[in-house]
Amino acid sequence: ALDAATGAVIWSDRPGPLTAPPLVHGEWLLVASGEQVIGYRVLDGTRVWSRDTGVVEQRPAVAGTRVYVPAADGRIVALELASGEPAWEYDVGIRPTEPLVSGDRLFVGSAGKRLCSLFLDARARRADWCYNAVGAVVVGRPAADDTHVYFAALDNLLRAHDRRNGAYRWKKDLKYRPSAGPLLVGKSLAVPGSVPRVDVVDTGIGM
Repeated sequence: ALDAATGAVIWSDRPGPLTAPPLVHGEWLLVASGEQVIGYRVLDGTRVWSRDTGVVEQRPAVAGTRVYVPAADGRIVALELASGEPAWEYDVGIRPTEPLVSGDRLFVGSAGKRLCSLFLDARARRADWCYNAVGAVVVGRPAADDTHVYFAALDNLLRAHDRRNGAYRWKKDLKYRPSAGPLLVGKSLAVPGSVPRVDVVDTGIGM
């Protein structure tokens, strides 16, 4: 940890090789290393807890008092932020994307060719809904607004679904391979890729 103004080292630790980008949330630093997630105190670098989760390849998400960890074996593991104690888990398919917390739900895709909506309290330990994107590995973190959830996949399509029930709304042929999830600004969407130009898509009609 470095002082932002001077670059001086404030504290340091050696958790081992990192497997996903670290996440800072308030007074917490969350680090995935080996097959563990470690919760550090930002102020002084104290390791408050560590939890065996299996390998984690994508950054977790935090909402309220919990952290939602995408384990590479396909599980979304909900941990209590203060203690690292497990709250629940749900299998969404191998190699989940970085999850998105939006309202009372968590949206996450996977290399198992699914996009799932989970209630943050994982009611009855089941998904709210899942959409099977046949033949299409989901790429990057989804995006969402008040009415839709949006995701890109390796069939080169950008899709929009109703955030409440998963109903299909529209799809857009990107005509290139997406390298990350969609970026949402206001009513406009864009999907990164290894191309010199990307289209900006209207969220209402997909054009």
